[in-house]
Amino acid sequence: MYSMSNAFNCFVCFMAIAVATKTESTCSQIKLIGREQWGAKLPKDVVSMKTPVRYVFIHHTAMGECFNLTTCIEQVKEVQDLHMISRKWSDIGYNFLVGEDGRVYEARGWNRTGAHTKYYNQVAVAVSVMGNFMKRIPNQIALDATSIRSEHFYHTLKKIKQIKFVINKPLLF
Repeated sequence: MYSMSNAFNCFVCFMAIAVATKTESTCSQIKLIGREQWGAKLPKDVVSMKTPVRYVFIHHTAMGECFNLTTCIEQVKEVQDLHMISRKWSDIGYNFLVGEDGRVYEARGWNRTGAHTKYYNQVAVAVSVMGNFMKRIPNQIALDATSIRSEHFYHTLKKIKQIKFVINKPLLF
């Protein structure tokens, strides 16, 4: 049985190995669902992100889980409603969302300042796995998609001298 700290350490190790050992060709494996494809609302405001980006944060939505395109699109829309209506943000706080269907859903996308990590929004991008992972680890499909997406960030941002990956500690993984 995994403890919270063991599971967290395993995921950090997994992410480090995945990012360090995969090749750029895996970026083509990303199944990216664009904003138009999932029916995004228009953002209330768009703020360009300052570059260079120095961090990639990995979060979870702490909401419902999804395992297929239909339920994942529903979840992305629920996240957008929560962030735009309840929290009164201009759009989804994250740059990208990952479903347990293995797809990556464009939220704010590239070059847009997010609302995900206090004090870091201007210098970081955020990937959030859809679901609540305080009691279980995401399935392997979501972990693979997250590592490929993170690797894509790494290769896209490799001109930056130092980039750090940060996992949100309260998560099980």
